Amino acid sequence: MDNELEPMGEPEEDSPVESGEARRARRIAIALIVAFIISVVSYFAWCLISLLTLGNTEEGAVAVIHRFIGLPAWLSVSVVIVAMLVKAIRDAESVVQRLIAALFMAAAAGVFYLFVGTMVLDVPYLFDPVRVSLHDVTTHVYDGESDVYYYLEGVDGTGKEWEFRINGDTYNEWSGDRTTATVTGLPNTQVTLSIE
Repeated sequence: MDNELEPMGEPEEDSPVESGEARRARRIAIALIVAFIISVVSYFAWCLISLLTLGNTEEGAVAVIHRFIGLPAWLSVSVVIVAMLVKAIRDAESVVQRLIAALFMAAAAGVFYLFVGTMVLDVPYLFDPVRVSLHDVTTHVYDGESDVYYYLEGVDGTGKEWEFRINGDTYNEWSGDRTTATVTGLPNTQVTLSIE
């Protein structure tokens, strides 16, 4: 009989049907490529803003754009680091290795908060920034190894201390006699939008 069916054997290795694991791996690869492209564009936009403003990115709308344009890059880097640390914890063979990986995870969480957390916390304030009247206002400078940061700080009516970053021009023009100011800004990233 020529019409007999042959028994099914082992499935072919080059099956055109994609397995669930292969589909998942492909989706992850596509997501990583897209995240990488967004991160690179975000980083170059951040650098371009710094270059075009000659680093004068501490006050006004430019300060907000400068802080938040880099957010995708920082988020992507943070996610990759956390993923690597989670994998290290899972693959650790001893308690000591897991403890070391967990300590790195805690350090990564701190860095994540510094670079990303403050920006995320300021998202609700983007369209409704805080406006605070300060007294006992002073200015000071932090001269780091690679950058110089200028700050305006003061106390509000409830006794809460506030600190906002200002640019070098505002710092140099600030009169030592002036001890009050009304500042509009973002509280967590310390971005100053305006000073009255």
